[in-house]
Amino acid sequence: MNYVALFGRSSLNDFSSLLSNALGSNAQAVGRQLQNWDADDLLNTPEEEISERLVREGTVHCPRLLTDQAEMLDATEVDMDYMDFGERRTRRVTRMVLAVPFEGERVIFTLRADTSSSNPPRVLRLNAHELHLVVDDPPADGAQLRAQFDDQIAKIEQHLAWSRSQIDRHNQRVRDELPKLVAERREQLLATRKLQSDTGYPTRGQ
Repeated sequence: MNYVALFGRSSLNDFSSLLSNALGSNAQAVGRQLQNWDADDLLNTPEEEISERLVREGTVHCPRLLTDQAEMLDATEVDMDYMDFGERRTRRVTRMVLAVPFEGERVIFTLRADTSSSNPPRVLRLNAHELHLVVDDPPADGAQLRAQFDDQIAKIEQHLAWSRSQIDRHNQRVRDELPKLVAERREQLLATRKLQSDTGYPTRGQ
């Protein structure tokens, strides 16, 4: 069975899908949006409003597991391979799946934070707003089965905490830097218009 490796580490040597790259791209996109903002609109709209709109665009929302809303799905059966005296055999086992909803941006589950593990969590499915955790061939005791799911949740929460720390720093930089960038862009546009006016020639369209 192919499971979904979370947090951008499908193997020890996989260095793709870095969270830092995604956050950097996000910041660059917000910067481009500011540079491409209609000049008249930028100059006629209060700086605070422009900054707030761009901060909303640049803010990244780390997922939060809604474990209090987790639900067991119907039990199914799957084939499980095992070795028997050097021979590969197959037996039918029960599969238990726990659906854990989450809020926030799904893509964060696919990205590797600066702090990470070489053995990332794996899930059966990563849906738009839900993780499916799986235990095949579960123990006969319900408390033991729950403990296995809880262990999986704890591992995911640890990786989310690493991602959240990095995302929080990014969001703080966005909140701190964007008002300054908006002010600088407005000053640049005003200086350009003053330069045009100082030539003494009329500006076309005015």
